Amino acid sequence: MTHDAGSDRVLFVGDLSPNQAEAMRRLGEIANLPQDWDSYGSRPPTSAAVEIVMDLLSKIDNFNLPSTRVVPVSGGGVQLEWNVAERGLRLEISGEGSAEYLQMEAGQPVKEGEITDSSGDAIRTLLLWLVPWVADRRAA
Repeated sequence: MTHDAGSDRVLFVGDLSPNQAEAMRRLGEIANLPQDWDSYGSRPPTSAAVEIVMDLLSKIDNFNLPSTRVVPVSGGGVQLEWNVAERGLRLEISGEGSAEYLQMEAGQPVKEGEITDSSGDAIRTLLLWLVPWVADRRAA
């Protein structure tokens, strides 16, 4: 079982895949960063950002993604990163809870934007772009 210090949410590790559990462990580490963690005055991730990332991480493993890189972002945010072959996806949750994405191919930006869809459909679409063979398998 894991419990985030900035949240009242409890997750049972046995319900998570190894990749999800590792990403949650890392999220717990960065949620407890001190003020000025980057020596530029940044605050640690906000509870709003942590809650959103926890929710995302608990839902996305069925996409057969590689390990999720979880990193703090100045201003109290959290960034999730995935790389598959030549494709990369960055999803940044701000300290206020807004979400933006950046798609990359061969290290070059392809598309970026804000995610305003709270249903998760936009994130599913981005993940299917990152791992297109999952969509191919679902169609078969």
